Amino acid sequence: MPKLSLRPMRPLLRLLRNVAVALVAAFAALFRLLLRPQPVEFVVVELDGLVSRGDRDDLPGLAHRLPRGRHVRSVAELHRALDLLAAIPSLRGVVVRLGHVRCGIAVLRELRASFAGFARSGKALLFHAEALDLRGYWLASAGTVWLVPRGRLELVGFSAAATAAARPLARLGLKAHVVKAGAFKSAGELVGAGEVSEPAKAQLDELVGDLEALFVRDVASSRGMAEDTLRRAIDDGPFSAARAVDEGLCDGSCYADELPERLGSLGEGKSRRARIGPFAAAFAAHPAPVDWRPLVDRRRTVAVLDLEGAIVSGKSRTLPFVAATAGSDTLVEALTALRRDQRVKAVVLRLDSRGGSALASDVIWRAARKLGEEKPLVAFLEDVAASGGYYIAAAARRIVAAPTCITGSIGVFAVRPDASQALLEAGVDRALVLRGRHAAIYRPDAPLDDSGRAAIERDIAATYDDFLSVVAEGRALSKERVHELAQGRVYLAPRAKDLGLVDRLGTLDDAIDEARALAELPSPVRVVRHPSRQAGWRQIYRALKRDGMRLFLAEPARVLAEWRGERP
Repeated sequence: MPKLSLRPMRPLLRLLRNVAVALVAAFAALFRLLLRPQPVEFVVVELDGLVSRGDRDDLPGLAHRLPRGRHVRSVAELHRALDLLAAIPSLRGVVVRLGHVRCGIAVLRELRASFAGFARSGKALLFHAEALDLRGYWLASAGTVWLVPRGRLELVGFSAAATAAARPLARLGLKAHVVKAGAFKSAGELVGAGEVSEPAKAQLDELVGDLEALFVRDVASSRGMAEDTLRRAIDDGPFSAARAVDEGLCDGSCYADELPERLGSLGEGKSRRARIGPFAAAFAAHPAPVDWRPLVDRRRTVAVLDLEGAIVSGKSRTLPFVAATAGSDTLVEALTALRRDQRVKAVVLRLDSRGGSALASDVIWRAARKLGEEKPLVAFLEDVAASGGYYIAAAARRIVAAPTCITGSIGVFAVRPDASQALLEAGVDRALVLRGRHAAIYRPDAPLDDSGRAAIERDIAATYDDFLSVVAEGRALSKERVHELAQGRVYLAPRAKDLGLVDRLGTLDDAIDEARALAELPSPVRVVRHPSRQAGWRQIYRALKRDGMRLFLAEPARVLAEWRGERP
């Protein structure tokens, strides 16, 4: 049965969306008339828990008009809000209540960049926390940093570990045969080696060093410190709040309920309570411009397609409490649809994957290459784009990577478990009947002989050779040069750029801009996510629920008080 298309209904859905925006704007205007909200001096933002990248086209017209909580859920939401707040003349600044933010380092640095952009508007930017770990301090260093008086700054540096556990497994009678192409392809060492190899130690040391250098450069620049001074401070950590202030790592300390008084006297030398509140309190007195959408949008489009998780054959899967998978069937179908869609003039493939099946990676790569032959394809590498993730990225015309992305790992390995000795020691008697020399090559209950291992090594070598060819073709390098860079070695993105594996360091927006330029489209360009998010009334309902109705119906007194600016 053919799939039903929503395309004929899009003008109607946009009309319904505009009606919803108009109703919300009227609702907000009525509140301003009846409540006469006072303009706030500081907006309070809470960053705690999971923060996603978000969708910058996710109904912004509704996002700033209904009473909302302080929690920020996405980079896109924060960026839109900060842009609007920077334009409010009466606003003195933003206070960020910082908890434990759960997101990748690439998203963390984009949050940081959004805050830094707001700070350049000349308004105050204050981060307040009970305790800051290294990631929290990385984010908070974009502005002024206050801790609670008994708080902690856990500035203790970076660490990582590689593990080789073959010896304890052997004591249980378990063994793993690891076959790899590339001296640095170390993932199999966990079960297949008795000790961590020297190449694995070397590349881990390089990665941690590069990440530490990026952290030091970011924080020292924002704090106006010499990099050597910051490194000495890291060696002296952790810090109490008082000691962190004394060392110039933080700027002050107070409890959360003291913020109105402290902010009231900030820069004025007199004691008073500052009027602070959430986003809604600021936009109640200074409404955001109404965001209308044309009923018929004929703009040419850049599409963003996400590839996240382990690469597998079949369908993509996203289940609660289970790691996401990127299925070849799902990705090929999406890439083919984008190739055939005449409205889509360029595609950005956002990759966040450590790899997986070599066969599934190749199938996706071929679909990506076919798309790239007809329209510009740009790869954006987020937190990790290694092994099969980089294999697919090689199909792109340009590769943009987040500076903290781990990429490369151009190599192949296979792990063949062997529990035959464990079964024997447990007293299990098995009669194994075979027809064919290699009939037991993949059986974990049978030993692997030299002939079987040679067969696996032959397959791994052929797959590695294909990997080298794909990267050499995509990056316009010789196969010999790719082999020098490959052998399973991973790199932080700045080093990968220096070696020619990445074209540019930047954000997803930078990748979109690259695609727009390659397609010779005007700026700004229309951007859509594919597969698209829930459309029409479902998206409107979700935005209403997320941005106001739930809070308004559940806690009307609190929300109305915040609109009036009566509560911090």
